[in-house]
Amino acid sequence: SNIMSFFDRKVVIITGSSAGIGCETARRFAENGAKVIVTGRNEKALQETMKCCMSSGAKAADIQAVVGDICSKETQEAIIRETINKFGKIDVLARF
Repeated sequence: SNIMSFFDRKVVIITGSSAGIGCETARRFAENGAKVIVTGRNEKALQETMKCCMSSGAKAADIQAVVGDICSKETQEAIIRETINKFGKIDVLARF
């Protein structure tokens, strides 16, 4: 049995997901069927995170990147707005 199968079709926002544990967390959620929103300040690094998620089985349509500083109110609002616009809900917020 797959321990993370609970996350199939769940919508997960992962802040700080451009490197390290945030990137690996995004990959694991994506690998287990979650729709993933990756965020961070480095657009190129977020693109690499998205590629990593897709190489683990995620569909491109199930991953969204939002570039910006999580401490910025504008970025916080953009993350929520883009997540709702693309996926219609938010199930999980993981902050790194």
